[in-house]
Amino acid sequence: MPAARQVHVAGDASGNTVITGDGNVVILQATSGLEAMAAPPAALGPNPYLGLTAFTEAEAERFFGREALTQRLWEAFRALHTPLPGQPVPLRLLPILGPSGCGKSSLVRAGLLPALARQPLPGLRTPRVAVLTPGAHPLEALANVLARIATQDQAPVAKSREFAKELHQITTPGAYDGLRRIAESLPDIATSPLIVLIDQGEELYSLCDDEEVRLIFVSNLLHAVADRAARVSVLLTLRSDFLGQTQRHATLNQAIAAAGVLVLAMDQEELRRAIAEPARQAGQPLDAATVELLLQETAGHEGALPLLQFALMRIWEGLAAGVAAADTHRRIGGVGGALAGEAERLYAPLRAADQAIVRRAFLGGVQLGEGTRDTRRRVPVAALVAHGEEPQQVRAVLHVFARPEARLLTFAAAADGTDTVEITHEVLFEHWQTLRDWLAARRDDLRVHRRLTEAAGHWAAEQRPDGLLWRPPDLDLLRALHQRAGSDMTAIEMAFWQASAGREQRTQRLKRLAVAALVGLTLAAAGAVYVINQARQATAQERDRAHLAEQRAQRRFDDVQQLANAFMFDFHDAIEHLAGSTPARTLVIKTARAYLDKLSQEAAEDRALQRDLLVSYGKIGDMLAQSGDTAAALASYRQSLALAEARAQADPRNS
Repeated sequence: MPAARQVHVAGDASGNTVITGDGNVVILQATSGLEAMAAPPAALGPNPYLGLTAFTEAEAERFFGREALTQRLWEAFRALHTPLPGQPVPLRLLPILGPSGCGKSSLVRAGLLPALARQPLPGLRTPRVAVLTPGAHPLEALANVLARIATQDQAPVAKSREFAKELHQITTPGAYDGLRRIAESLPDIATSPLIVLIDQGEELYSLCDDEEVRLIFVSNLLHAVADRAARVSVLLTLRSDFLGQTQRHATLNQAIAAAGVLVLAMDQEELRRAIAEPARQAGQPLDAATVELLLQETAGHEGALPLLQFALMRIWEGLAAGVAAADTHRRIGGVGGALAGEAERLYAPLRAADQAIVRRAFLGGVQLGEGTRDTRRRVPVAALVAHGEEPQQVRAVLHVFARPEARLLTFAAAADGTDTVEITHEVLFEHWQTLRDWLAARRDDLRVHRRLTEAAGHWAAEQRPDGLLWRPPDLDLLRALHQRAGSDMTAIEMAFWQASAGREQRTQRLKRLAVAALVGLTLAAAGAVYVINQARQATAQERDRAHLAEQRAQRRFDDVQQLANAFMFDFHDAIEHLAGSTPARTLVIKTARAYLDKLSQEAAEDRALQRDLLVSYGKIGDMLAQSGDTAAALASYRQSLALAEARAQADPRNS
């Protein structure tokens, strides 16, 4: 395909990129967000590989391996502009879908756009391309790039504000036509229609938190691409794991289903061309053995293309310095090995608190092998925010390692819409010594922490019942983990630890109280025996009174003995085996309350018994409150208070 690569890329006086081919022109509007290719050091010569930077139109001549898919994109885009007779006019929106790191941006920038210059579509001989990433403020991003086209000014603040206001205007209910109106006002729009390239479209969902802004942005796009004047077309690159998010916008979701093109993994021959052709074209072919090694290390790995380019860039730098490709490949550790050095370079200068975040993220991204090699795992970003940390700070630190020039971490979205992060390539496990050291030192703690994460999540989802808290020996493991790595626990994990530890303390305290209560009950029983004996030895003149006292004391003795037995067996067993079970707790408390209520009937003139009872009612109230039975707890507290008031009235000095 030599003729297919006859394109010329240059710049104009306004800083725009102009792609020409076979007499056709594609103009890319200059934006402050476009990547600028720095000139390679003179000593190294021109490096045909880009490392972790995406290909752009400037590198179209070095973009190999995607020729067939580029042609497919061109045909799909043509079909949107030239529908068959009798067919409904489709939306001029071409979605390019695929996982992170599959090369979507490079495919559009270095593949499709130059192809449009070589093979122009009807009505698109000299299109203008506005490139933007949505970011946190997608309407502002769109207004900014449109203002730059309109003014040929790289910082048109006033015009950007004007266009942003126009994009917010609603005409008929639900119709936002600001983009169409702005496009109609651009100079030469009839001969130079507008192509809006929305790169990294997933940012509309991952970075923008305003649902209304998302709706207005999508509505503007859809209205413009449906307009029969055909002034605006849209190219959208979107990570495939964000497809579920587009269901919020039914028309967009349907357009993606109808016209979306999936960027598949390169096959063996395509990968071989991507590896070997740039070096051959630059006059320094790679040896076949190195090509095959790189091919084996890349094939089948999602998101590995940027890592391959990074390794190739380092290999080329070695060639320029007189080092054989095989030697450089071995030194850097192959695909991903060069990234280990990059990882250490990014990690080392961070402050201690940020290093802790990085350590937590990389350890969290390792699925520990049980008799097998460790593998990658996706982790919810929220699970990496330790208690006391701000989510924004954690994200900022992690994004340092996910930037295009690093790409050590890859962000994605789970099926439920939550953000996740994963280590881009498992080769880091072997080649980043710092990560290996962390794994060696923390492997056992990681296993306990994973159990803690699952247990704490389940506990929170079930409204935090005591029955799901940990007891010894699990609690002993958790206590040790807290001592060594408590700063890495999330807020919910910390709450789970505190609740488990607190419950164990209460259990131990209740056991001690039970022992004390049994001692007290024994003394009370002994007192009751003493009263009985004293009554039996009373004089004849006091026999009637003593007989009454004897009956009361005997009942007291029987009740105390029964309470003591119940306390010793039922209550103690329940406390020992309770494990937070609400039915067991309720049964024990109900039994204890029944005996206390019975004893309280005999306490009218017995201040000592009143004192014991009011303490017992108070503790029963505490247990009811811990079980969540607020009404019963209040009733028990009131009974305790009533006994206290009765004692105070009978003897104010001992209140």
